[in-house]
Amino acid sequence: MHRFLTVAARLFQTGHGRWLVLGWLVVLIGGSAVAADVNFIAIVKGQTFEQTGPDLVALKEQNNPNDDPPLSFEGFVEGSTAASLVSGNLQLPGGALIALLRNGPSETSLRSDWQSESLLDLDTARPNGTYTLDFTTQNEGPFSISLALTGDIYPNVPQVKNFTALQSITPTADTLIEWFPMVGGAVTDFILCNVWDQETNETVFTTGMPGSDGALNGLAENVTMPADTLQAGHSYGAEILFVKVVGGHFTYPRAIAGYYKAVDFEIRPAIQTGVALGAQFESALPPSSSTDIPRDSSITFRFSKRMLTTERSITWQINGIGIGRANFSYEWIEDGQVLLCSYLSSPLPANAEITWALDLSRFSDAAGVPLTGLVWGSFHTSSDDPQSPPDVSVYHMRKIRCFQQTGETPVSTGLYGCDPTIELPAYNRVKTATFTVVANGRSGALTSDEWASQKKISALYASKNDLDQFYTNGDFTFNLTTLSQGLKNVTLNLGAEDDYPAAPALTNLAALQEIPSGTDVTLNWVPLSGWSDSFAVGNTIIEAEIQNSQGEEVAWIEFSQFTSASQCVIPAGLLWPGRSYRVKLYFTKIKDLDTVSYEGAMGVVGFASVTEFSIQTAGTPIMPTVTIEQTQGTIKLNVSGGENARWYVAETSSDLQRWLPQAEGWSDGSPFSFYDPDASYLKSRYYRVRDRASNESAERNITIQGTVWRDSTQTTPVPGTVVGTSLDTRTTVTDSSGQFFLETDTPGNNYNSTPYTIIMQFGDTSKDFGPWPWGAQPREQSFIQNEAPN
Repeated sequence: MHRFLTVAARLFQTGHGRWLVLGWLVVLIGGSAVAADVNFIAIVKGQTFEQTGPDLVALKEQNNPNDDPPLSFEGFVEGSTAASLVSGNLQLPGGALIALLRNGPSETSLRSDWQSESLLDLDTARPNGTYTLDFTTQNEGPFSISLALTGDIYPNVPQVKNFTALQSITPTADTLIEWFPMVGGAVTDFILCNVWDQETNETVFTTGMPGSDGALNGLAENVTMPADTLQAGHSYGAEILFVKVVGGHFTYPRAIAGYYKAVDFEIRPAIQTGVALGAQFESALPPSSSTDIPRDSSITFRFSKRMLTTERSITWQINGIGIGRANFSYEWIEDGQVLLCSYLSSPLPANAEITWALDLSRFSDAAGVPLTGLVWGSFHTSSDDPQSPPDVSVYHMRKIRCFQQTGETPVSTGLYGCDPTIELPAYNRVKTATFTVVANGRSGALTSDEWASQKKISALYASKNDLDQFYTNGDFTFNLTTLSQGLKNVTLNLGAEDDYPAAPALTNLAALQEIPSGTDVTLNWVPLSGWSDSFAVGNTIIEAEIQNSQGEEVAWIEFSQFTSASQCVIPAGLLWPGRSYRVKLYFTKIKDLDTVSYEGAMGVVGFASVTEFSIQTAGTPIMPTVTIEQTQGTIKLNVSGGENARWYVAETSSDLQRWLPQAEGWSDGSPFSFYDPDASYLKSRYYRVRDRASNESAERNITIQGTVWRDSTQTTPVPGTVVGTSLDTRTTVTDSSGQFFLETDTPGNNYNSTPYTIIMQFGDTSKDFGPWPWGAQPREQSFIQNEAPN
């Protein structure tokens, strides 16, 4: 999505338009009224942050493949209507031409966007300099507008000042939203506050454009949202956006060049008894289907909203034999969103299958409204005896600067990070964990990693100044509430001055671009100064992470596995043929090592430099094998083989031309299956399994099955009916039995409750069914031709 839209889109939109409107320089220059064809033009670079607590803000993470990267470039021309703009090009500094495109037939803008996780990549692809937009309008002919991005004059990171108060507002009263000021803000700068309903994606409140009612300039520090804007039981997203303008075109058509930073956060109305919060079961730890789980693990169940802490219903089995609920203790933690379950006869049995089932109708959200459905899962315990306390094995924190290497030397990506982490010998041994930056008093909660027995904060920034603002050098304190050892507060000292080691520099990168299959792989680098095989002596450590092309970790080489300051060996058999891998090589300089404050645990804090680079294996990728079973009208796909630590996607087609994803499976050496009950609706159905692309969400499209009948007796089918939807232009035709199976072009991820319309075309007449909340996969639907239209 884009940060910028037109004034018209902002003032009259019905959907969620989060992006900034900057049609405002007319206020500064006393320009003329907007003409018919062009509303606004912009060239901007921006960074998007997220605030999840009162003190700490970091670049927004990509938690799923559909999330946009946090760093972006946008160049666009905004027309007054969808037909106002005919065509256009964007000329980059240096002369390259890129077509300006429309994102859809109803879109009013022609644009070119570029997004990245790396500031180096963003600035390489879209460098500072002069950008020229050449475009042709419907009524006013051609235009050529040049705008210069200069200086990288980004504003400071916006931060909500009254974050805690906004987590329990009274919807019937005015709501004050406050933020810390824009440093050096001026009346020529711009601030936007925008609030939207996360369930419907509709904007419910937005401040006005400069020159209009409610406009905020760069000196503003708060805004009041009127009473009754929000509703109890709804979830609301919000953003504060700071914009620095560095240049513009001050005659029609108005245009700006600038830099922005935005912060996303949530606003939550106070809980109202009986008004559902929309709570859902989210996840379990240990993860379902996981193996070799430490026996002294506890089990947690996470919900999306705060829950009523007096209600629960869980059925347990050990090796298929039911055991009573009284065999576990139960405690709600993390403000009632997580239920912690501990086995009273700890440890858990060795080499055992632990199965759980939650009857969600016996769980209620904090407003007292029950959930619905049944969820279940299982995990397999280790055969090893558990470790004795402590509940924490390692607590550590590094400030990190990032590099990438594609040639002889590494180059800074412009990114800096911080990673406060506690490592646990087993799952859920710590109830609560917060991290405090003593120098500035900022603190934040560490959150559980879904696939590891650890809690952490992952904070990333596109400048060292932003990192240091939130994670100031000095003392850092971990405040822990542990399962068996109670309260623990431990402090580590990073020192006052930066002390980053040199960037890791590979010396044999070229030789790593065609690695023979089945051989040991040696990585060579410029030696790390001061390294010793005992980091307590040398105060430096080396670590490496290897990820496949899907971003899945293949191996983590710990510091204890390194025996040299200048090389390591990746053993044969770890890398698969015909694949590209990303390697991150870490050099860390330890500033404080503590083995005393927390008996049995180790604390480490330091500075790190990490270099990321690619390696490539020779040969042809090994793909899984697929077999098909047919049982009582249901097709079962059995997928086996392939690579470990890799995602695969099962796809179907009815014509061998259009393939659509149905399910994804994780290969860990064990077969996985995909069931296709929809095969019974189709005359032909083809299957294939492929690699899941990097950052792909293998989401099923909205697919509708049903029968069209002449009247309500449902005795006469209507063949030849053209069936479509309001979602897209994809259609199908009913067969001789009046049946149809329509696979749309629209992903189904946001359509569990969002209404849409099913459209029937009967010769020269049509009929709409809806808009109704059909769901993403409606089946066995009946449509009556002769009933009155909706």
